[in-house]
Amino acid sequence: MILIGYDGSRDAREAIDRAGELFHGDPATILTVWVPFIELMARTGSGLAFSAGMVNIDEIDVAAEANARDRANEGVEHAKTAGLNAEPRTRLRARR
Repeated sequence: MILIGYDGSRDAREAIDRAGELFHGDPATILTVWVPFIELMARTGSGLAFSAGMVNIDEIDVAAEANARDRANEGVEHAKTAGLNAEPRTRLRARR
């Protein structure tokens, strides 16, 4: 089983291409990890300056997860074209 992290970047697409050359026909998991909005804000200079009523954090997280699914599916299509037997996965970034 091959695990490829995929974010839609050129480097990620090239990694899939190389994996397809090396492991043509093998099973692969295309993984896209998403980060909750609250964690993103905690790591930025603006911190958590938003008041609770200014943004709907749950709505933003739902959109981020949906975007991650779309990216993973995009990566799977690319992987299949490259000759891999791929399936998508998304995961929430684990806290350390």
